[in-house]
Amino acid sequence: MSNRYRFHYKYSFIPDGNKKDSIVQDIMTLDVDLSKKESNFYNDAKRYNYSILSKNGANAVQRLFFLQHNSNLTYNISKDLLKDKMIYRTVYAGIRMKITEKNRPIWILANEEKKIGDYLCQKAQTNYKGRSWIAWVTK
Repeated sequence: MSNRYRFHYKYSFIPDGNKKDSIVQDIMTLDVDLSKKESNFYNDAKRYNYSILSKNGANAVQRLFFLQHNSNLTYNISKDLLKDKMIYRTVYAGIRMKITEKNRPIWILANEEKKIGDYLCQKAQTNYKGRSWIAWVTK
């Protein structure tokens, strides 16, 4: 039995609170390795585009250009629960940044449920870094 899992999310957010009708959406991926107690959350377009470009023999510059301009969200969040460490990676003004974070969100499961596709999901909520977050999770 595998201890590695991959989850795909439809990720939606409002980047500017003054423009509530301006919603950014993307598909995100969460890779979880239970044996190592690690996870990695990233934009799925990066994984997909990189695999296509690798197969087609694109050079490093072409890959970077393609990956940076074909996704709404360019950050990555890695967690190492054994070391109690969360690392946020992003590019800002052309500079690669790596930020180690100690504060983690505390999720609260609500009684609310809804069916998404074939899955019965339960609502989970948190307030983290000044924003309200909602996730729909399955058991």
